[in-house]
Amino acid sequence: EVLFNDSSGAQMLARMESVLGSMPAWMRSRGRFAKRYYLGDGRIFEQNRDAGGGTSMLLPQPSSLNYVLDGFDKDMADFISLLLALDPTERISAEDALQHPYLLE
Repeated sequence: EVLFNDSSGAQMLARMESVLGSMPAWMRSRGRFAKRYYLGDGRIFEQNRDAGGGTSMLLPQPSSLNYVLDGFDKDMADFISLLLALDPTERISAEDALQHPYLLE
C-alpha cells in the first residue's frame, strides 16, 4: 500500500505534512527545490496546469499516521513512524531500527 500517492509533488508534500507534521523550516530553507513548492512562511502552493495558470494554495488536512495505518500491527506502525520522521535528526538510526521489536518478532 502506498502512503503518499498523489498526482504532483506539491500534493504529496501536503499529504505528508497532514500525516507527519510540518516540514522543518531549516529543511525548507536548504532544500534545492523547496521554492517550487513552499512560500517563505511554509505554506505549500502548486502552479495550476490549466490554461488560466496561476497558483493554488494546498492546505494540509490534519490527520495522523495512526489513522492511516489503522488496522496494522502496532509494532509495525511504530516502526514506520520512526522511519518516516521528517526531520532526519529525529529519525531512528539504522542500528536502532534493526533492534526494533517489529524486526525482532
